[in-house]
This record gives sequence, C-alpha cells and structure tokens, in this order.
Amino acid sequence: KHIHQGYFDWIVITSYKSWKLLIKQLNDNSMSIAKKTKIAAFGPETARRIIQSGGRVNFTKDVKNSKYFASLLAELLEKETKIAYPASLAAGEQVAKTFSQANMQIIRQNIYKPKSILDDNRIRKMIYSFNPDAIVFLSSASATLFTEKCSEELLSRVKNLQLFAIGIETASTLPFRLSIAT
Repeated sequence: KHIHQGYFDWIVITSYKSWKLLIKQLNDNSMSIAKKTKIAAFGPETARRIIQSGGRVNFTKDVKNSKYFASLLAELLEKETKIAYPASLAAGEQVAKTFSQANMQIIRQNIYKPKSILDDNRIRKMIYSFNPDAIVFLSSASATLFTEKCSEELLSRVKNLQLFAIGIETASTLPFRLSIAT
C-alpha cells in the first residue's frame, strides 16, 4: 500500500525474483509503484530484466556484493530518505544495515522464502558418492541453507574439504574457516 501511495522515495531490488513477486503483489491488489518512487537494481542483469518486464530503473551498479551496492547508493541519497526493500527471507542484513547507518529509513519486507532442494540425505549422497575435493558457496543464502540442512557428522566431514566462498559476507555465514574468492 505504501509503495502504491508514494510513501517511499526508493525501492531497492537485489534480485529479479524480488521484483517479480513485488509486482505480482501490487498487480493482485490493482496497485502500481508510484511514479515519483525511484528504483535501484543490484547488477546489470537484474536491471535489464526489470526493464524488459516493463519496469524502470533509476540506479544500478555492477559491483561485487549488495553491501557495496547499497553503500554507493547511500552516498547519493539524502539523510531521512525512505527506502522499501522487498527481499528474500534468506538475504543477509547488510543492505538494511548500510542504509540505517546512513540515517535513512529502510523498511525491509521479506516477500519470499527460498525453497531448498537440499536436505541431509542429498548432501550425504553428494559428499559420500561424489566425494568432492572442494565446495564453492556463491551466496550467503546458499551457505546458510547448506549448513542448516547438514547434520553435525556431515559438517565435520565438510570441514576437511577445500571450501571457497564468493566474498567475505558469504564466508562469514559459514561455521568454519575457508578460502575467500573476491
């Protein structure tokens, strides 16, 4: 309702799925995004898909993580800017924290929970049947879901593999030391 009425100055979108679900919720209620509200999209692919779906994008950057993206946008905005952040339940807190620290009002709404196909049995099969030398975690959400689904026995076995994370944020969500790819 607040998005439709123009309460927010900006909407921050960090994934196309968040955009798609936000638009569906608005359309289901015969609403749209107020014309005066600006839209920031994390990364050129998200921006391209938003535009391709009929949306608009006022700010985008091709940067390594959502925290850096949020800090670049925060530098351009005035204090007290009102920001809506529709996100996945599994998304980290770094975006909201960045805007809050810049004295901006950010309201995060978790609009979906990712569905994981992983469970302890699938992880066990992967570890014992495939016997990998390494595991790469591409997002903090995937790292969190992986560790939540692992039994203690599997986690102790995984610790002995080479583990890589794309970025410090992803690495920090894991309960063990690993190599960080930047």
